[in-house]
Amino acid sequence: MAEQSKVPLSFHLHLTGTQEESQFNEWFTFIRFKSINGYPIGERNIGGNYTFAGDEIVPDTREPSHLNIKGPRFDAAIWGYTMPVNKGLNLFDENDRKILWVDTEKDLAEQLEDIELGIIHLIYPQRYEDLYETETTAFKDIVKMFAPFDNIKFVISNLCDVWGYEVDNINMVDYVSGILSALPPKRVFMFLANTEVVAEFKKRMPDAHIMYRSIYARRIYVNNRDFSNNTNHRKKHFLNLNNFEKPHRTEIVNFLTNNIPADKSYVSYVKKNLYLEEPHDLKNTHFTQWQYKFPHLYYTDSIINIVSETLFEYDWFVNDQVFEDRVLHKTHLSFFTEKSLKPIFFEQIFLIVGPFHVHKSLKTLGFKLFEDFIDYSFDDVKDHKIRMNMIKEQITRLSNIDINDLNNYYFSEECQNILKHNKEIFKQMRTFSINKYIKENSNG
Repeated sequence: MAEQSKVPLSFHLHLTGTQEESQFNEWFTFIRFKSINGYPIGERNIGGNYTFAGDEIVPDTREPSHLNIKGPRFDAAIWGYTMPVNKGLNLFDENDRKILWVDTEKDLAEQLEDIELGIIHLIYPQRYEDLYETETTAFKDIVKMFAPFDNIKFVISNLCDVWGYEVDNINMVDYVSGILSALPPKRVFMFLANTEVVAEFKKRMPDAHIMYRSIYARRIYVNNRDFSNNTNHRKKHFLNLNNFEKPHRTEIVNFLTNNIPADKSYVSYVKKNLYLEEPHDLKNTHFTQWQYKFPHLYYTDSIINIVSETLFEYDWFVNDQVFEDRVLHKTHLSFFTEKSLKPIFFEQIFLIVGPFHVHKSLKTLGFKLFEDFIDYSFDDVKDHKIRMNMIKEQITRLSNIDINDLNNYYFSEECQNILKHNKEIFKQMRTFSINKYIKENSNG
């Protein structure tokens, strides 16, 4: 009888990057297989709302009955691959990459003998319901099956939503690193969009190639190539943009609209029918375009971006109706999304209404805060109610600064140096080549 375990990995083949990097695809051969020890392996297409499991199509209705499918749910970390707005953004380009289909029931040595550098690419889970109702050893079986072949590297990635690593009594870092310990660490590459999760993996696998990477910087840049910053006087203290409804967003919008003079802020909250007046379709149903493309006027006419992040509370059960529905989650670490990187690209001062240590996470990546201007001590407070009150105190203090004085600080050498430094870190982030990194570090 096969050993049963909860499997926190889904299987998918795409990373996201820029099309010009497709030149590196000649270095890789992606190893594909339809099953492992009789368990079907496939990939999920979010745009089409279906799941490939071997040759079968499983409806993706997210009804409870479908959460009981044994084995890992096939959940792609990169949904943008299927969306027209992201055409040409794939790091491992569909048209250029080399793929080798292998039959895991036959001799692998013969099938892999001509491969110089092979890649097994697994997706770290985006939604933690993937951990539940799973009774398969698929992940362990894959590692064990390809462990004898030094020319095969394992790439484990999630460049988008990595919120934490503990769910109830399951520690995903311990689980994944425990299985990967069967491999020489230099054959393991991990690219994850959470600095604290990366740090935990590094503690357990110090010699593996593990780093923070996300899709956000590239997508912001690609969708806003025409951005030009305003060097003239700005009229507004604050910009606060909100789409989906969340408790912390509702609280911050209510605070801004009820306590801060209206002429000091641009505030939107789409799900509450609060729109900014602009000849632009703010009800755009194209989610990715809505995420990354927004009229530049509001960024260039405001000084401080009050960022309403996706997550806020440290311990939380998420039950949203869009991408996070029915997600079981114990702790939210310092996860941030494109929302926190937008003010960096658009050269604004920022204050993030987000999880515990979200600002610390940005500093870990090399970004600088405006610590002589904003008191970010709330970032060290786990209790979300206390943290929210401290954030409101900062907003109130900043709102009382005369707009002329605020402009003087913004255009000061001190502030501009921070803005330019952060823009350079942003550029390094968006131009980093995962392909090239793997190639240059695949000899160990």
